[in-house]
Amino acid sequence: MEVVTCEELSLVELLAAAAPDKKTSRPLVLTDAEKDHLVATAKQSFETRRMSLVDLQCEAGLGHVYPQTILNALNERGIKCCREELKFILKPENKAKRLAYCKERKDRLPDK
Repeated sequence: MEVVTCEELSLVELLAAAAPDKKTSRPLVLTDAEKDHLVATAKQSFETRRMSLVDLQCEAGLGHVYPQTILNALNERGIKCCREELKFILKPENKAKRLAYCKERKDRLPDK
């Protein structure tokens, strides 16, 4: 066996040799199975799609997780949150007025 002095190795190499299997990152809060369960819960029904993060957290049984972590997990899986917009229902006479207004102004150019 060959003896190597410390002068020949860098600090990173020494640390890697001391504990080669030791993880240096923080453990994940949510596993992939928990994220799958969270997404399934969020997509379960109309009511669960409209729930707040705290309500969704309780519904999924993930009370040990911070709501921001829930939001990050949903965003990671492609589920984004958006604010519901209130859209007024137009009556037929208002639709006709709006169409006439737009047709009168269809050839106008924006001011520069």
